[in-house]
Amino acid sequence: WVDSLKKNLSLAGYYDGAALERTLLAKFALAGLGILVALIGPQIGAAGMKPFWIIGLAAFGFWVPDLLIYSKGKERQAKIELELPDTLDQMRMSVDAGLGFDAAMQRAAQAGDGPLAQEMLRMLHEIQLGVSRAEAMKDLADRTNVSDLDSFVLAIVQSSSYGIPVAKVLRVQSDELRSKRRDRA
Repeated sequence: WVDSLKKNLSLAGYYDGAALERTLLAKFALAGLGILVALIGPQIGAAGMKPFWIIGLAAFGFWVPDLLIYSKGKERQAKIELELPDTLDQMRMSVDAGLGFDAAMQRAAQAGDGPLAQEMLRMLHEIQLGVSRAEAMKDLADRTNVSDLDSFVLAIVQSSSYGIPVAKVLRVQSDELRSKRRDRA
């Protein structure tokens, strides 16, 4: 249950260690508030229904943070999916202009201001700390839940292991994502 909550917090963009603690505190505080409201509030409905109100409001208060975090995560993933084709185009132009893959990714991440740019900067920071590019990219795919980003990461990891030029992979991925976005529209 806690691992699921951590994953949802990650999808919503909350990575600091205190986010889990704050969420758990909010869950129990809201459950307690629900119990308090049910105990102090006026009698609603038929006699003998108070225990059901106590349980219902406590459960509602306990699960509200989960619903909010899940909703924020879905919204964030949609933004990442929307930003991905443009970001890949920027990276493709940078690589075509002569920049290396990491420098092109750095440039595209600094030019952006959305959640994809934040995730890319985090990935680049991991690489600077000594994590391999393949592992950092897999972590990027795990932190997000966007299938198009997963396929991009897989294509880049495979291209580096097989020696395929990154510019070609970026071109193919960019064209494919544009086509998918056009089909969705």
